[in-house]
Amino acid sequence: VTVGVLAIIYKLNSYNQSPWMMYLALFVGLCFIFAFCWSVLNLAYIQQKLGFIKWFKQFEGAEKLSLAKPLISKLIVLSIIRYTVFTSQFLFIYIVLSHQHDYLQAFASISAYFMLTSIIPMISFIEPAVRAAIALFVFKNNGNDGVIILSSTLIWLINVVVPSIIGYIIILKEKINFRK
Repeated sequence: VTVGVLAIIYKLNSYNQSPWMMYLALFVGLCFIFAFCWSVLNLAYIQQKLGFIKWFKQFEGAEKLSLAKPLISKLIVLSIIRYTVFTSQFLFIYIVLSHQHDYLQAFASISAYFMLTSIIPMISFIEPAVRAAIALFVFKNNGNDGVIILSSTLIWLINVVVPSIIGYIIILKEKINFRK
């Protein structure tokens, strides 16, 4: 979230947007970061407030769910590794296909792309189109639209579709019964 917010501010600055837009993006980004950190650290309070939801009470151990600090640290490290891998993949594919040499602009566009694709809800069958539209919006004035669409679609195929197909094949071969 932090890198995405900084990337969006950088992109707004590069498009010569008014300063109040950058301050608004910074404020909204800081609110997201604060809300996320607060919710992780106050999980018990949130659970208490969600106690009225019937389906939440069905889960075994739902009333005493908590995250230990070492687990939170491990999750943050794994998230950073995942983000670095996805960003590196996208940057590599984009640079190879477009021969882009402005790495800072490309990195800022990719970071903004991942930030926006994370917060915008998508329906699975139109997800590639939504991702391509976000990529076109974020990579505006960066070059060839076909390369941008191809890059975002390849990243989606590599990181979502291929692992889903592999998981589906494993489930079929193992004959896992989900109705236990």
